[in-house]
Amino acid sequence: MEGRPGLLPDGRRLAFVTDRTGTLNVWVRDLDTGTDRQLTRLTDSAALSVRWSPDGGEIAYLDQDGALWILDVATGDLQKLFNATFEPGRPTWSPDGRTIALAAVVPYSRRYREGLSKILLVDRATGAGTYVDPAPHRSLQTRGDDGPVWSPDGTMLAFAMESLIWVLPVDGAGRPTGRARQVTREVSDAPVWAGDSETLLYLNGGRLRRVRVDGTSTRTVPHRLTWRNDPGPEQVVVHAGRMWDGVSATVARDVDIIVRGQRITAVEPHRDGRPGTLVDASDRFVMPGLIDIHHHREMQGYAYGSRQGPLWLALGITTTRSPGSPAYHMVEERESVQSGARLAPRYLGTGEAVDGPRIYYNFMRPTFTHDQLRLELERAAGLDYDLMKCYVRLPVAWHRR
Repeated sequence: MEGRPGLLPDGRRLAFVTDRTGTLNVWVRDLDTGTDRQLTRLTDSAALSVRWSPDGGEIAYLDQDGALWILDVATGDLQKLFNATFEPGRPTWSPDGRTIALAAVVPYSRRYREGLSKILLVDRATGAGTYVDPAPHRSLQTRGDDGPVWSPDGTMLAFAMESLIWVLPVDGAGRPTGRARQVTREVSDAPVWAGDSETLLYLNGGRLRRVRVDGTSTRTVPHRLTWRNDPGPEQVVVHAGRMWDGVSATVARDVDIIVRGQRITAVEPHRDGRPGTLVDASDRFVMPGLIDIHHHREMQGYAYGSRQGPLWLALGITTTRSPGSPAYHMVEERESVQSGARLAPRYLGTGEAVDGPRIYYNFMRPTFTHDQLRLELERAAGLDYDLMKCYVRLPVAWHRR
């Protein structure tokens, strides 16, 4: 599994995390030569959410527990800069390299864990942290991919809030110098700056969109990303020595399970020479696959990587259902499985849980108004959620919606 890449400002090197050695580690690809180099060799932890420093000498990343680390690219030396917070967001560097900002949850009171996702500013030299509100009594959208991201000129932090993109004017250390300003008017996720401080890119229901920071000139950016379902062989014949169909009171013996279009169409007594791809299970016991109805396959802190899919299958689990996942990561995983590019069970998924104003997990979407709820439902339709997940502080009337 490869994921959460960070591009060097000069565009010549790409930092990313991959589990190709068994554990998620930081690697760098030279885009001129196409060669990869492993920078960390973690065995009892995992690296997540990499981001280059402005001068390219360091990479900030999160470990699986939520601590912020600094990696010296030349020497490989590691420094823990800030202790773990619960499921924080991706780091972003100030243009002068002196401050790192990321999303972190702050409980609303000591009565319970839920609170608001705020902007955490960490001093690169001292490791001291300061929390900043994106807006009074408001929360960043999610802590996974919704910012904050620092503008190249250092004057703004962009983020998603209330399912829209906003910008907050800041000084060089990230302290607000004014109030946050709304940029978009459509469901908006995962903002990044488009190479300057005048234009933002963001996701909208599966589309890549571009907008000027003043809210004008919104347009779709074309891309050539395509995929299709793997149809599989025209016919598969599973010759089962014994078979239980999950319903009958008895076990059938020596039968052929006939599969067409990835659907079981018949179970008949075995007959040699049936057309199709033969799976010889004549000495095996065959039964319906198990269904794991509650997992969170892409949750950032778990760092399972690509090993999770084959492990499920080895345990006889052929369908999984996630009641809450980072929306775009869920879609990528589901399409990878359905296309045959990734080996894993069938995937029924949804996006982040829709919650009320106070949240806890980084894949919760704090919802404040009826208008925002409409945007949340638009995202669910655009990304073709298989189910909806609501959470504890969402008003009952909105559950009904």
